Amino acid sequence: SKRQGTCFIFLVGNTLNGTKIQTDLDAEQEQYRDLVQINYQESYGNVIYKEVAALLWSAHHYRKIPYLFKTDDDLIVD
Repeated sequence: SKRQGTCFIFLVGNTLNGTKIQTDLDAEQEQYRDLVQINYQESYGNVIYKEVAALLWSAHHYRKIPYLFKTDDDLIVD
């Protein structure tokens, strides 16, 4: 039988190694396996790289998904 459901991932950019933020991200990934960290500095100007990374990640891991919904922390869905 096919497994159906919803998959949530969080795309984040690079942080400075050794920072508290990176340590927290590493702990999150270890516990939940829900992060995709891309090789671009986390910034508003680099958000397009996160957009492309989301598409590439989904095409690689979930090639036949019927829907892909991408949102940001400043978006309200009603």
